[in-house]
Amino acid sequence: MPINVLTRPFPASWKLIRREAEMLALFATDAIVSHAALEQVIARYRVGRKGRPLKVHLHYLREKLGPHGIRIESIYGRGFRLSAEARETLAPFFETLPAVQDRAPGTAVAA
Repeated sequence: MPINVLTRPFPASWKLIRREAEMLALFATDAIVSHAALEQVIARYRVGRKGRPLKVHLHYLREKLGPHGIRIESIYGRGFRLSAEARETLAPFFETLPAVQDRAPGTAVAA
């Protein structure tokens, strides 16, 4: 079951599109988010057989979040996680998201 971010818990001033909001919502747990989990999010928005690679989507997301002090770190061979400062900044927004148990299995791996 995909994370429902229809309520748009993130500020409108960040100008996140739905796909980016869904990607960011995966980081609500204090865990490393796998490449596969992020790919599942962007796959739903692909048109045709081929689309932009994950690194392009992450680039745009990082570009929008950077001015707000939110950093997504790469963990070689495992995936991505939020920096400690970013977790603090995002904590109030993550509280408005559905409970962790409502997420699809395999969306994140232990840190």
